[in-house]
Amino acid sequence: MLFSIHWKRYRKLFLMEVFIMDANFIIDMIQSAGFPIVMCGALFWKMNKQDETHKEEVLSLKESFDNNTNVLTKLYEHLTGGDNNEES
Repeated sequence: MLFSIHWKRYRKLFLMEVFIMDANFIIDMIQSAGFPIVMCGALFWKMNKQDETHKEEVLSLKESFDNNTNVLTKLYEHLTGGDNNEES
């Protein structure tokens, strides 16, 4: 019951993903829902944030690899372009 009261109180903050936890909220959640449930929720939230961060990192790495591939291709064409022109 206490959990539903706090959920209604902080629902807007959850939806906006701007949730600031204070010590009283955490203590109330543990007392009403239990430590394992609260920890599962906290770990789920942390996992989702890490997934978002990981996606951004992977996109950045993909962009770097694409840029490096383009540079290596141009370098290869430049180095072999002179050899191909001399043969023909």
